[in-house]
Amino acid sequence: AVSQKPIWKDKLVVELGTGSGIMACLFSLAGSRKVLAFDINPDALANTEENASRLGLTNVETRLSNALEALEPNEKPDIIYCDPPFSTFREPKNDLEKAFFDTKLEVVRSLLETLESDERLSQTKVLLCLSSLANANEQQIFSEFKVEVKPFLTTTTPWASFTLWEIVKKRF
Repeated sequence: AVSQKPIWKDKLVVELGTGSGIMACLFSLAGSRKVLAFDINPDALANTEENASRLGLTNVETRLSNALEALEPNEKPDIIYCDPPFSTFREPKNDLEKAFFDTKLEVVRSLLETLESDERLSQTKVLLCLSSLANANEQQIFSEFKVEVKPFLTTTTPWASFTLWEIVKKRF
């Protein structure tokens, strides 16, 4: 559903925490000019490269990066998409578990800190995929960084409901 939105056409898209790269590949297939797939895990980047290659996609580029650290000074993304670790009930025990557990919302915090400090991102559309904004930790971090969010797209699967939230007001 998210890749069917016309917003991806001819855009430079950054996906934070690409994992298998499925979303990066979908953004490419939806007409993005270029997709930068960032992840802290080299295995995730290898999976993304393999998936993009199998689909014949030449505009998906992977970079080892914590949040937006690998963004080049001359790059100004049109869209940043982030599906952060979704579980806050315990600390990750290893690097693999960092894809699932993030009690301190470090991924979201790092993204918001970068948005706050990097002027070239002031007009960038930022989309966060979260299962719920009911989580007090998520609400606290948005309040802390003085950002407002609105639902961009909601989808339901057999196991959960997810909302893609757009940061609409950056009051840094």
